[in-house]
Amino acid sequence: MSFVALPLGSVLAAPLAQTFGARQVIAVAACFLLIASVVPLFIRSMREFTLEPSQTDQPAPSR
Repeated sequence: MSFVALPLGSVLAAPLAQTFGARQVIAVAACFLLIASVVPLFIRSMREFTLEPSQTDQPAPSR
């Protein structure tokens, strides 16, 4: 997603800043980034990530 959002944001930044003003565009972008950064903290599987051992993680038999 970031490979799409970065160029799209670069293309849209100037026209939006010209229409709404640079401060408003920066404020909205900052709020969006803040929300996008905080939302994963509310997802339990993201907070409590654990790696369970699989069959291939067994140690190799010694000789």
